[in-house]
Amino acid sequence: MFNFDCPVKQCYQNYPCDIEEKGKVVALVLVDEGETVDKTDGQSMLDSFNILAANGKAQLILSIDGEKPRPETNEGPGRGLQETKIMASVHTINWTDYQGVANVPFYNAIRKSGQNYDLYFLTPTLIYDVSENEVTVVAPLVIDRDLKSFQRAEGTIKWSANGDPLPISVAQADVKDFMKPLRYVFAQGETYQATTNDGSTISGTFAAELNKSLVSGSVPDVAYTISDQSEDFGNLGLVFDTITGDYDITPTAPGIFTFTVNAFSESNCITGRLLVTITVQST
Repeated sequence: MFNFDCPVKQCYQNYPCDIEEKGKVVALVLVDEGETVDKTDGQSMLDSFNILAANGKAQLILSIDGEKPRPETNEGPGRGLQETKIMASVHTINWTDYQGVANVPFYNAIRKSGQNYDLYFLTPTLIYDVSENEVTVVAPLVIDRDLKSFQRAEGTIKWSANGDPLPISVAQADVKDFMKPLRYVFAQGETYQATTNDGSTISGTFAAELNKSLVSGSVPDVAYTISDQSEDFGNLGLVFDTITGDYDITPTAPGIFTFTVNAFSESNCITGRLLVTITVQST
């Protein structure tokens, strides 16, 4: 039996960087086909991209080095006095992702299912809407160093159209804010430290929220996991609710205990981390 279903798309990991050139393509937005984007103005579009990404309905490829060359115009046979007829132009966006190694599953997925996305691309002051065109994605990974880090992913997106997409203006400050990847931020910050005595109980909540305020729409609930526990972690007496983030700690022995609280959602590719250190003193 053959299975022709497209694979489930993998997460794309974004890494912040500065916007240096006004004319280059700095971000691609791949929205699941059929999803609605508010196109009232540039800011409304950015807001839509963020809420769709938060719900796992869009992929935001940020901080890339991209360009859109002049389209290649095709010609066909003409009629009458017209020897040739101008056909649709082939449009291309080339980009380089300098953190490609982290995104190998994502690139493997979009190469097979690029037609399932609506494309938008951004320069530092403009948004271009290519959602009416079916796109083809070619994104072979370029292995030029070791197999661990900083390998380039050189991608190409192509589509055919009779004209260039009309841009929508957007403030450069808004684009810079959009270029900051969505992530979950804990109320405690990135690290949390507490001191207690063995036999005593401390309680609280490790709760995380998105680092951006989304103007409208609901977002998925956040879930939590514990990882990277230190040695003798069982002596910490941690009782943790992975749904609410509530915890009770009743240590049974002195020591310094560390662990990581991870925030995530099964509906998107957004994550957050909190490093916790609990110092337990002997009574």
